[in-house]
Amino acid sequence: MNIIKKFLFIIVLFSGAHLCQTQVPVEITNDVPSIQTPPNILNRDLLRVGIYGGYSRMTGATPTSMGPIYADHVNRLKNGYHIGADFDVFVSRIVALGVKYSLFRTKDEINNLIFEVDGDMIPGKLSQNMFVHYIAPNIILKAGRSAGKVFFIFDGSMGCLIYKNNATMIQTDFVMRGVTFGVSVAPGIEFKVTPSFAISFNLGLTVGTVNTIKATGGITETLTNAGENISRLDVSIGLRWYQLKQKKM
Repeated sequence: MNIIKKFLFIIVLFSGAHLCQTQVPVEITNDVPSIQTPPNILNRDLLRVGIYGGYSRMTGATPTSMGPIYADHVNRLKNGYHIGADFDVFVSRIVALGVKYSLFRTKDEINNLIFEVDGDMIPGKLSQNMFVHYIAPNIILKAGRSAGKVFFIFDGSMGCLIYKNNATMIQTDFVMRGVTFGVSVAPGIEFKVTPSFAISFNLGLTVGTVNTIKATGGITETLTNAGENISRLDVSIGLRWYQLKQKKM
C-alpha cells in the first residue's frame, strides 16, 4: 500500500513539473486601439433651380385727364399676376450667377359701351389683355450660416422686357408690341425644409418704360414717345431645389 502511495506521489510531482515548464506567460498591455473619427462634411450649394409666382401691381400713375370709365379700366388693369423660373450656379458660398425669366399677365374688359365718333353713336367695348416677358442674367447674394435653415436672399438682374397688348377699342382689334430695357430687384427669405429643398418669399420691383410701340390693326402704326410704364411690384412665393457639393472641413 505504501508503494502505491509513493508511485502516485511521483506521478503528481512529475505532472506539476511538466505544467510549470510548458505554461506560456501572458503579456498584459494598457494600449487602447485608436478610433478613427470621420472628417466633418459641409454641404455647399452648387446649383439652384426655382419656380415662383404670385400677385403683381403695376406702379404707373393713372392720368388725371382720363374719363371715369377709362380711369377705372386702367386701375383694374394694374392688378395682375406673375410666374417665373430661374437657374443659378454658385461661384462661392454666398454668390451665384444665372438667368431668370418671368411673365406678367393682366387684363380687363368693359362691354356695352357707347362711343361718339364724328357725331355718330357707335356701340363697342374697351379691352386690354397684356403680357410682359422678362429675360435677364441675374446675380444672387445669399447670407446666413452654412449649417442654418433660414437665409436672406438678394436677387438682382438687368435685362429685356418684351411688351405685348391685345386690345380692342370700340369695334377695332389691334396688337401693340414693344421692347425695352428693364431692371429688377427681389430681396427675400428662404427656409430650407431639407438640405436640397427650400421655400422662398420675395418682394420684387421691376422697372421699365416702353417708349416705342408698334400698333397693328387695320393698319400698322409706330408710336414714338409712348411712355408706357410697365413697372410693377411683385409679391412671390417660390420653390427652390439645390444640388449640393460635399466639402471636407
